[in-house]
Amino acid sequence: MTKWEYMYVSVDGPVGGTNVFHPKSANGVEVKGWKSMTIHDYSNWLGQQGWELVGTLSTYTVIFKRPLP
Repeated sequence: MTKWEYMYVSVDGPVGGTNVFHPKSANGVEVKGWKSMTIHDYSNWLGQQGWELVGTLSTYTVIFKRPLP
């Protein structure tokens, strides 16, 4: 049976009347440089690390998972 780990990413935005959102924290830890990246860029980076977007808890929280090693 596959076992999973989960990451909850808090999102900040939209910024200044735009549709730009930023990843503010992941599992309660502030994302370094979060103001300079979009949630789109961060999601792609997480995908390269083996994380899969599986849902949203609210408009401002997204959930990722990946198999445990």
